[in-house]
Amino acid sequence: PTLIEKCLLMNKCDVIEIGPPTTDFPKGGTQSLLDSDRSLDCNTNTHKQYQSASYFFGLAYGIGIPFTITVYIWYLKRTKGEAIAFSTFAYYTAGYDKRTWWWEGVVLTRKLGIIAIAVFVSHEGLRLYIAMWFLSIALMGHVQKEPYTVPMLHNTETLSLSTIVITLNIALLFEWAKPRPWLFTSLAIVVISLNLFAIFVIFFFMGRELQKMFGVILQKYGHRMREKARMIWEKLPFVAWWRSRTAEKEKERADELEASSSARTGQFTSVIPESE
Repeated sequence: PTLIEKCLLMNKCDVIEIGPPTTDFPKGGTQSLLDSDRSLDCNTNTHKQYQSASYFFGLAYGIGIPFTITVYIWYLKRTKGEAIAFSTFAYYTAGYDKRTWWWEGVVLTRKLGIIAIAVFVSHEGLRLYIAMWFLSIALMGHVQKEPYTVPMLHNTETLSLSTIVITLNIALLFEWAKPRPWLFTSLAIVVISLNLFAIFVIFFFMGRELQKMFGVILQKYGHRMREKARMIWEKLPFVAWWRSRTAEKEKERADELEASSSARTGQFTSVIPESE
């Protein structure tokens, strides 16, 4: 997504009213300037060449790579079998159900769409409106397909998309609420609270899933892990010194007890009269 964003930002230009001619802008009037760098004129031939290249690489990264990977996995499935196809591209298919192994391509395309909306739609209200409907469609597709094998992934994705859609709906009201400070502040508090709640729930889901995972690992490898930890602990220099020191103290104490016992035995023998 970062590479796609950088490519498409080359096409985000703003029309600026320059006014009378200046040293930097001898033409004066209005100029189309790059949003990320106002010193670059979007109407020059050099910049138009960069724009053409950015379109090409943006589409290549955003659509070409996911499409190519999806087609190649489909080919491997038919020729080598699902096991080889899915293990070869585990970074692309892991976590998805076998019937929706291609869903990562949908997610990448969704990200490309969001970046394109942010770059090419200049009107703020229209941008929010299009993004809201775009993500609403994505949410409906996600709920209908349920592409993940782990319920936690499905729940967190559903919560994330729902939170974004609700946030965008509320954001459409900010322009209307500007003349009313109390309403503007109230909407801001609702948006912040909603997103903080979503973050808390997502971390809760993740923590519960990690707890289950560590429980399974401990149940299966707990004895071996404890034995390994004991061996590592005993090899630590401080532990070895402490065990040696403890053994020396125990030996000294045993010697003292033996000497004391021998002394008491000698005293007892000396007080017993010899039989005639």
